[in-house]
Amino acid sequence: MPYKDPEKRRENKRKTGRTYYNKNKEALNAKARERYHLNKPPPKPRLKKLPKTDEEKRAYKKEYYAKNREKLLKKAKERLEQNPHYYKEWYQKNKERIKEQRKKYALKNRKKINAQSLANAKKIFLANPEKVRAARRLKKAKQKAKDPQKYKAMLNELARKQYKKMSGELRDSYVRELLVKHGVAGRIPADCIPQELVEAKRVEIQIRRYLNEKRN
Repeated sequence: MPYKDPEKRRENKRKTGRTYYNKNKEALNAKARERYHLNKPPPKPRLKKLPKTDEEKRAYKKEYYAKNREKLLKKAKERLEQNPHYYKEWYQKNKERIKEQRKKYALKNRKKINAQSLANAKKIFLANPEKVRAARRLKKAKQKAKDPQKYKAMLNELARKQYKKMSGELRDSYVRELLVKHGVAGRIPADCIPQELVEAKRVEIQIRRYLNEKRN
């Protein structure tokens, strides 16, 4: 007859359950393991190590873009359809931050930027030289009409820099000019001066510069 007192009933249930478990311990544990492996939850994805340096961040961004290119382009297209002025608004909000980032990048990568700009300019010129020359002439005409004195000063400064560069590198045109100026080549035009004479004059200038450096 079952116990009327609920406490006694619970106690009796615990005792009988414990007795049954002790008798069938191995079988019950085996069943429990089997149930666990059948209903085992999927493993949680391991978090990748977050990039710390700028190089690691750039590499991570490139890798992520390459893997998710189609998805990112689709999102950008949907964003533009919803709000055509999204990027203009975003630029206005982040204008100062973008300027600071560009300044920092330009200071760090000045040589790389200059080389890339020169390569792009050559590519554009070779594709359509007449169009580039016409654009340059138009730009010069506008600058001259706007402020003639400033334009003249700019030309003088460019000429001074070019002459300094030519004298530093001892280019043929600079050496020929010296030969004509000092009367070494007589009345011969600069274009008609023999290359052997130009080479000899260049060696002479190099020797003089070397001696001046040693004296100073």
